[in-house]
Amino acid sequence: MYCRMCGTFLKDSSKFCSKCGAEVFRKNFKSSKNIDFKQGEYINEKNNKLSVFLVFITILIALGFIIFVSISTQNII
Repeated sequence: MYCRMCGTFLKDSSKFCSKCGAEVFRKNFKSSKNIDFKQGEYINEKNNKLSVFLVFITILIALGFIIFVSISTQNII
């Protein structure tokens, strides 16, 4: 099993992650399929959100720069 916060491999008997200290949660449910969380699944989700945020900020900065340049060139002429 892997830590849901940092992706570190954990022993089955672990109650806390040895790397980040996060509490280990075990889901007890009946299922016909074995569900296993992949290492870093939570981290990948956070990285995806961060990437979308950075792209959004970059677009806003670019638009702001374009507007600033267009306004400043209109005042010169």
